[in-house]
Amino acid sequence: MLRTAALIAAALIASPAAAQVRLDLPTTQNVIGQTVDVRPVYALPYEEMQVLAGRGYSVSTAVVSVASGNFLSVELANPAGSGVYYVLTSRVLSNNVVGGSAPLEYSRYASTATFPTSAATNVTIGNRIAGGPPATGTFRYTMGTAAPAGAITSSGFIPTNGEEKRIKDVVILAPGTRLIYSVGGAGGGLAAMARIAVTFLFFTTPVPS
Repeated sequence: MLRTAALIAAALIASPAAAQVRLDLPTTQNVIGQTVDVRPVYALPYEEMQVLAGRGYSVSTAVVSVASGNFLSVELANPAGSGVYYVLTSRVLSNNVVGGSAPLEYSRYASTATFPTSAATNVTIGNRIAGGPPATGTFRYTMGTAAPAGAITSSGFIPTNGEEKRIKDVVILAPGTRLIYSVGGAGGGLAAMARIAVTFLFFTTPVPS
């Protein structure tokens, strides 16, 4: 290991741009008469490991035009009997409201909230491995003058000028539960038409037997 460290130090002195240095380091080394594997071990973040295993998913409304006075409501549902938890790691909300205007507002609702009855668009939940199988759950969104009805568990503002609002706290959906969001204006529907997108990122993990 000392020889490996010395090689790295020499390379850094020769070229401070370490990211551009290619090191041909030994893969084994003799330690007290034993051949030891000295190749570095790279650990991926847990979420990336789930994505590589085919258990990572993303789903979005795409960019939709929401009329003045309306809300955009979004629902992700983990079906009963799925046998997995949905572990949501990111919710991404964005809009095209220009700077200087009042920012849009979002609300997250309890799983027991009532989704608006206006006609909804269903979207297949895509695998984050291109061509991988979709998730078994459902994702839908609708636009109308009614917001979801039920307890609000969190809320906030969405930046203007196309800047994303990325919500990173982890939310876990057990089988048979839902995650519902709405986007509107100050205390109600939109003050003016806006183009809005909402994206959910999550991975699945088995429910312990």
